[in-house]
Amino acid sequence: MQVNFPISSNLVKLSEALLKEGDEIRIIGGAVRNFLLKLPLSDIDIACKYQPEETLKILQSNNIKAIPTGIKYGTITAVINGQPFEITSLRADIENYGRHCQVDFIEDYKEDAKRRDFTINAMSIDFKGNLYDYFNGIKDLKDGLIRFIGDPSQRVSEDYLRILRLFRFYCFYGKKIDPASLGAALKDSSFLATISKERIRQELLKILQYQQLSRIVECLKIMQQVNEVVFFDQFS
Repeated sequence: MQVNFPISSNLVKLSEALLKEGDEIRIIGGAVRNFLLKLPLSDIDIACKYQPEETLKILQSNNIKAIPTGIKYGTITAVINGQPFEITSLRADIENYGRHCQVDFIEDYKEDAKRRDFTINAMSIDFKGNLYDYFNGIKDLKDGLIRFIGDPSQRVSEDYLRILRLFRFYCFYGKKIDPASLGAALKDSSFLATISKERIRQELLKILQYQQLSRIVECLKIMQQVNEVVFFDQFS
């Protein structure tokens, strides 16, 4: 599928630096989702086959400010005219420890997409305008279906904060939650107690800041089913 993603001058500068090395790079995640929904684009994340140290070296050699914000997990932040771009090396999460994991850097975009949370978060666009959708994210986006990629129980156990992200994505983008995904979230909700109060607070505030009060109320009613953790104790 061909699309016409808007390429700003800052993104042009970044792509010229990365692409002249001959590798394919893609815009991925939230920017793709918002573009398809015709929503404002804020953060633009990039996926690439370079090892993180290679990415850092390329940016520095092209006089682009580069910050090793999450180099252990493959993420370098490039800053161009004050605009940040997160560039993350393709990876497979080999072993997970709550919100931390052991990673293996790879060169397969589909394999990288498999580790992501929701189908609507795994789409990518290359700089020729080709859109890649490995898990029917376009259809789910159109239908308003919020669904974990692959086995929902596995996705949740990899990072229990995804339980709250499921509700937040439903509030912002959804009409319905995939029953298996909701079931996995409810089953493992007690593990939210292992997540820091700060991270839970951040997710809750994002939900509460949504523009439509009716959607917030609807979302909170569903969240009441997760009764093992009293969310708002996090604000005490």
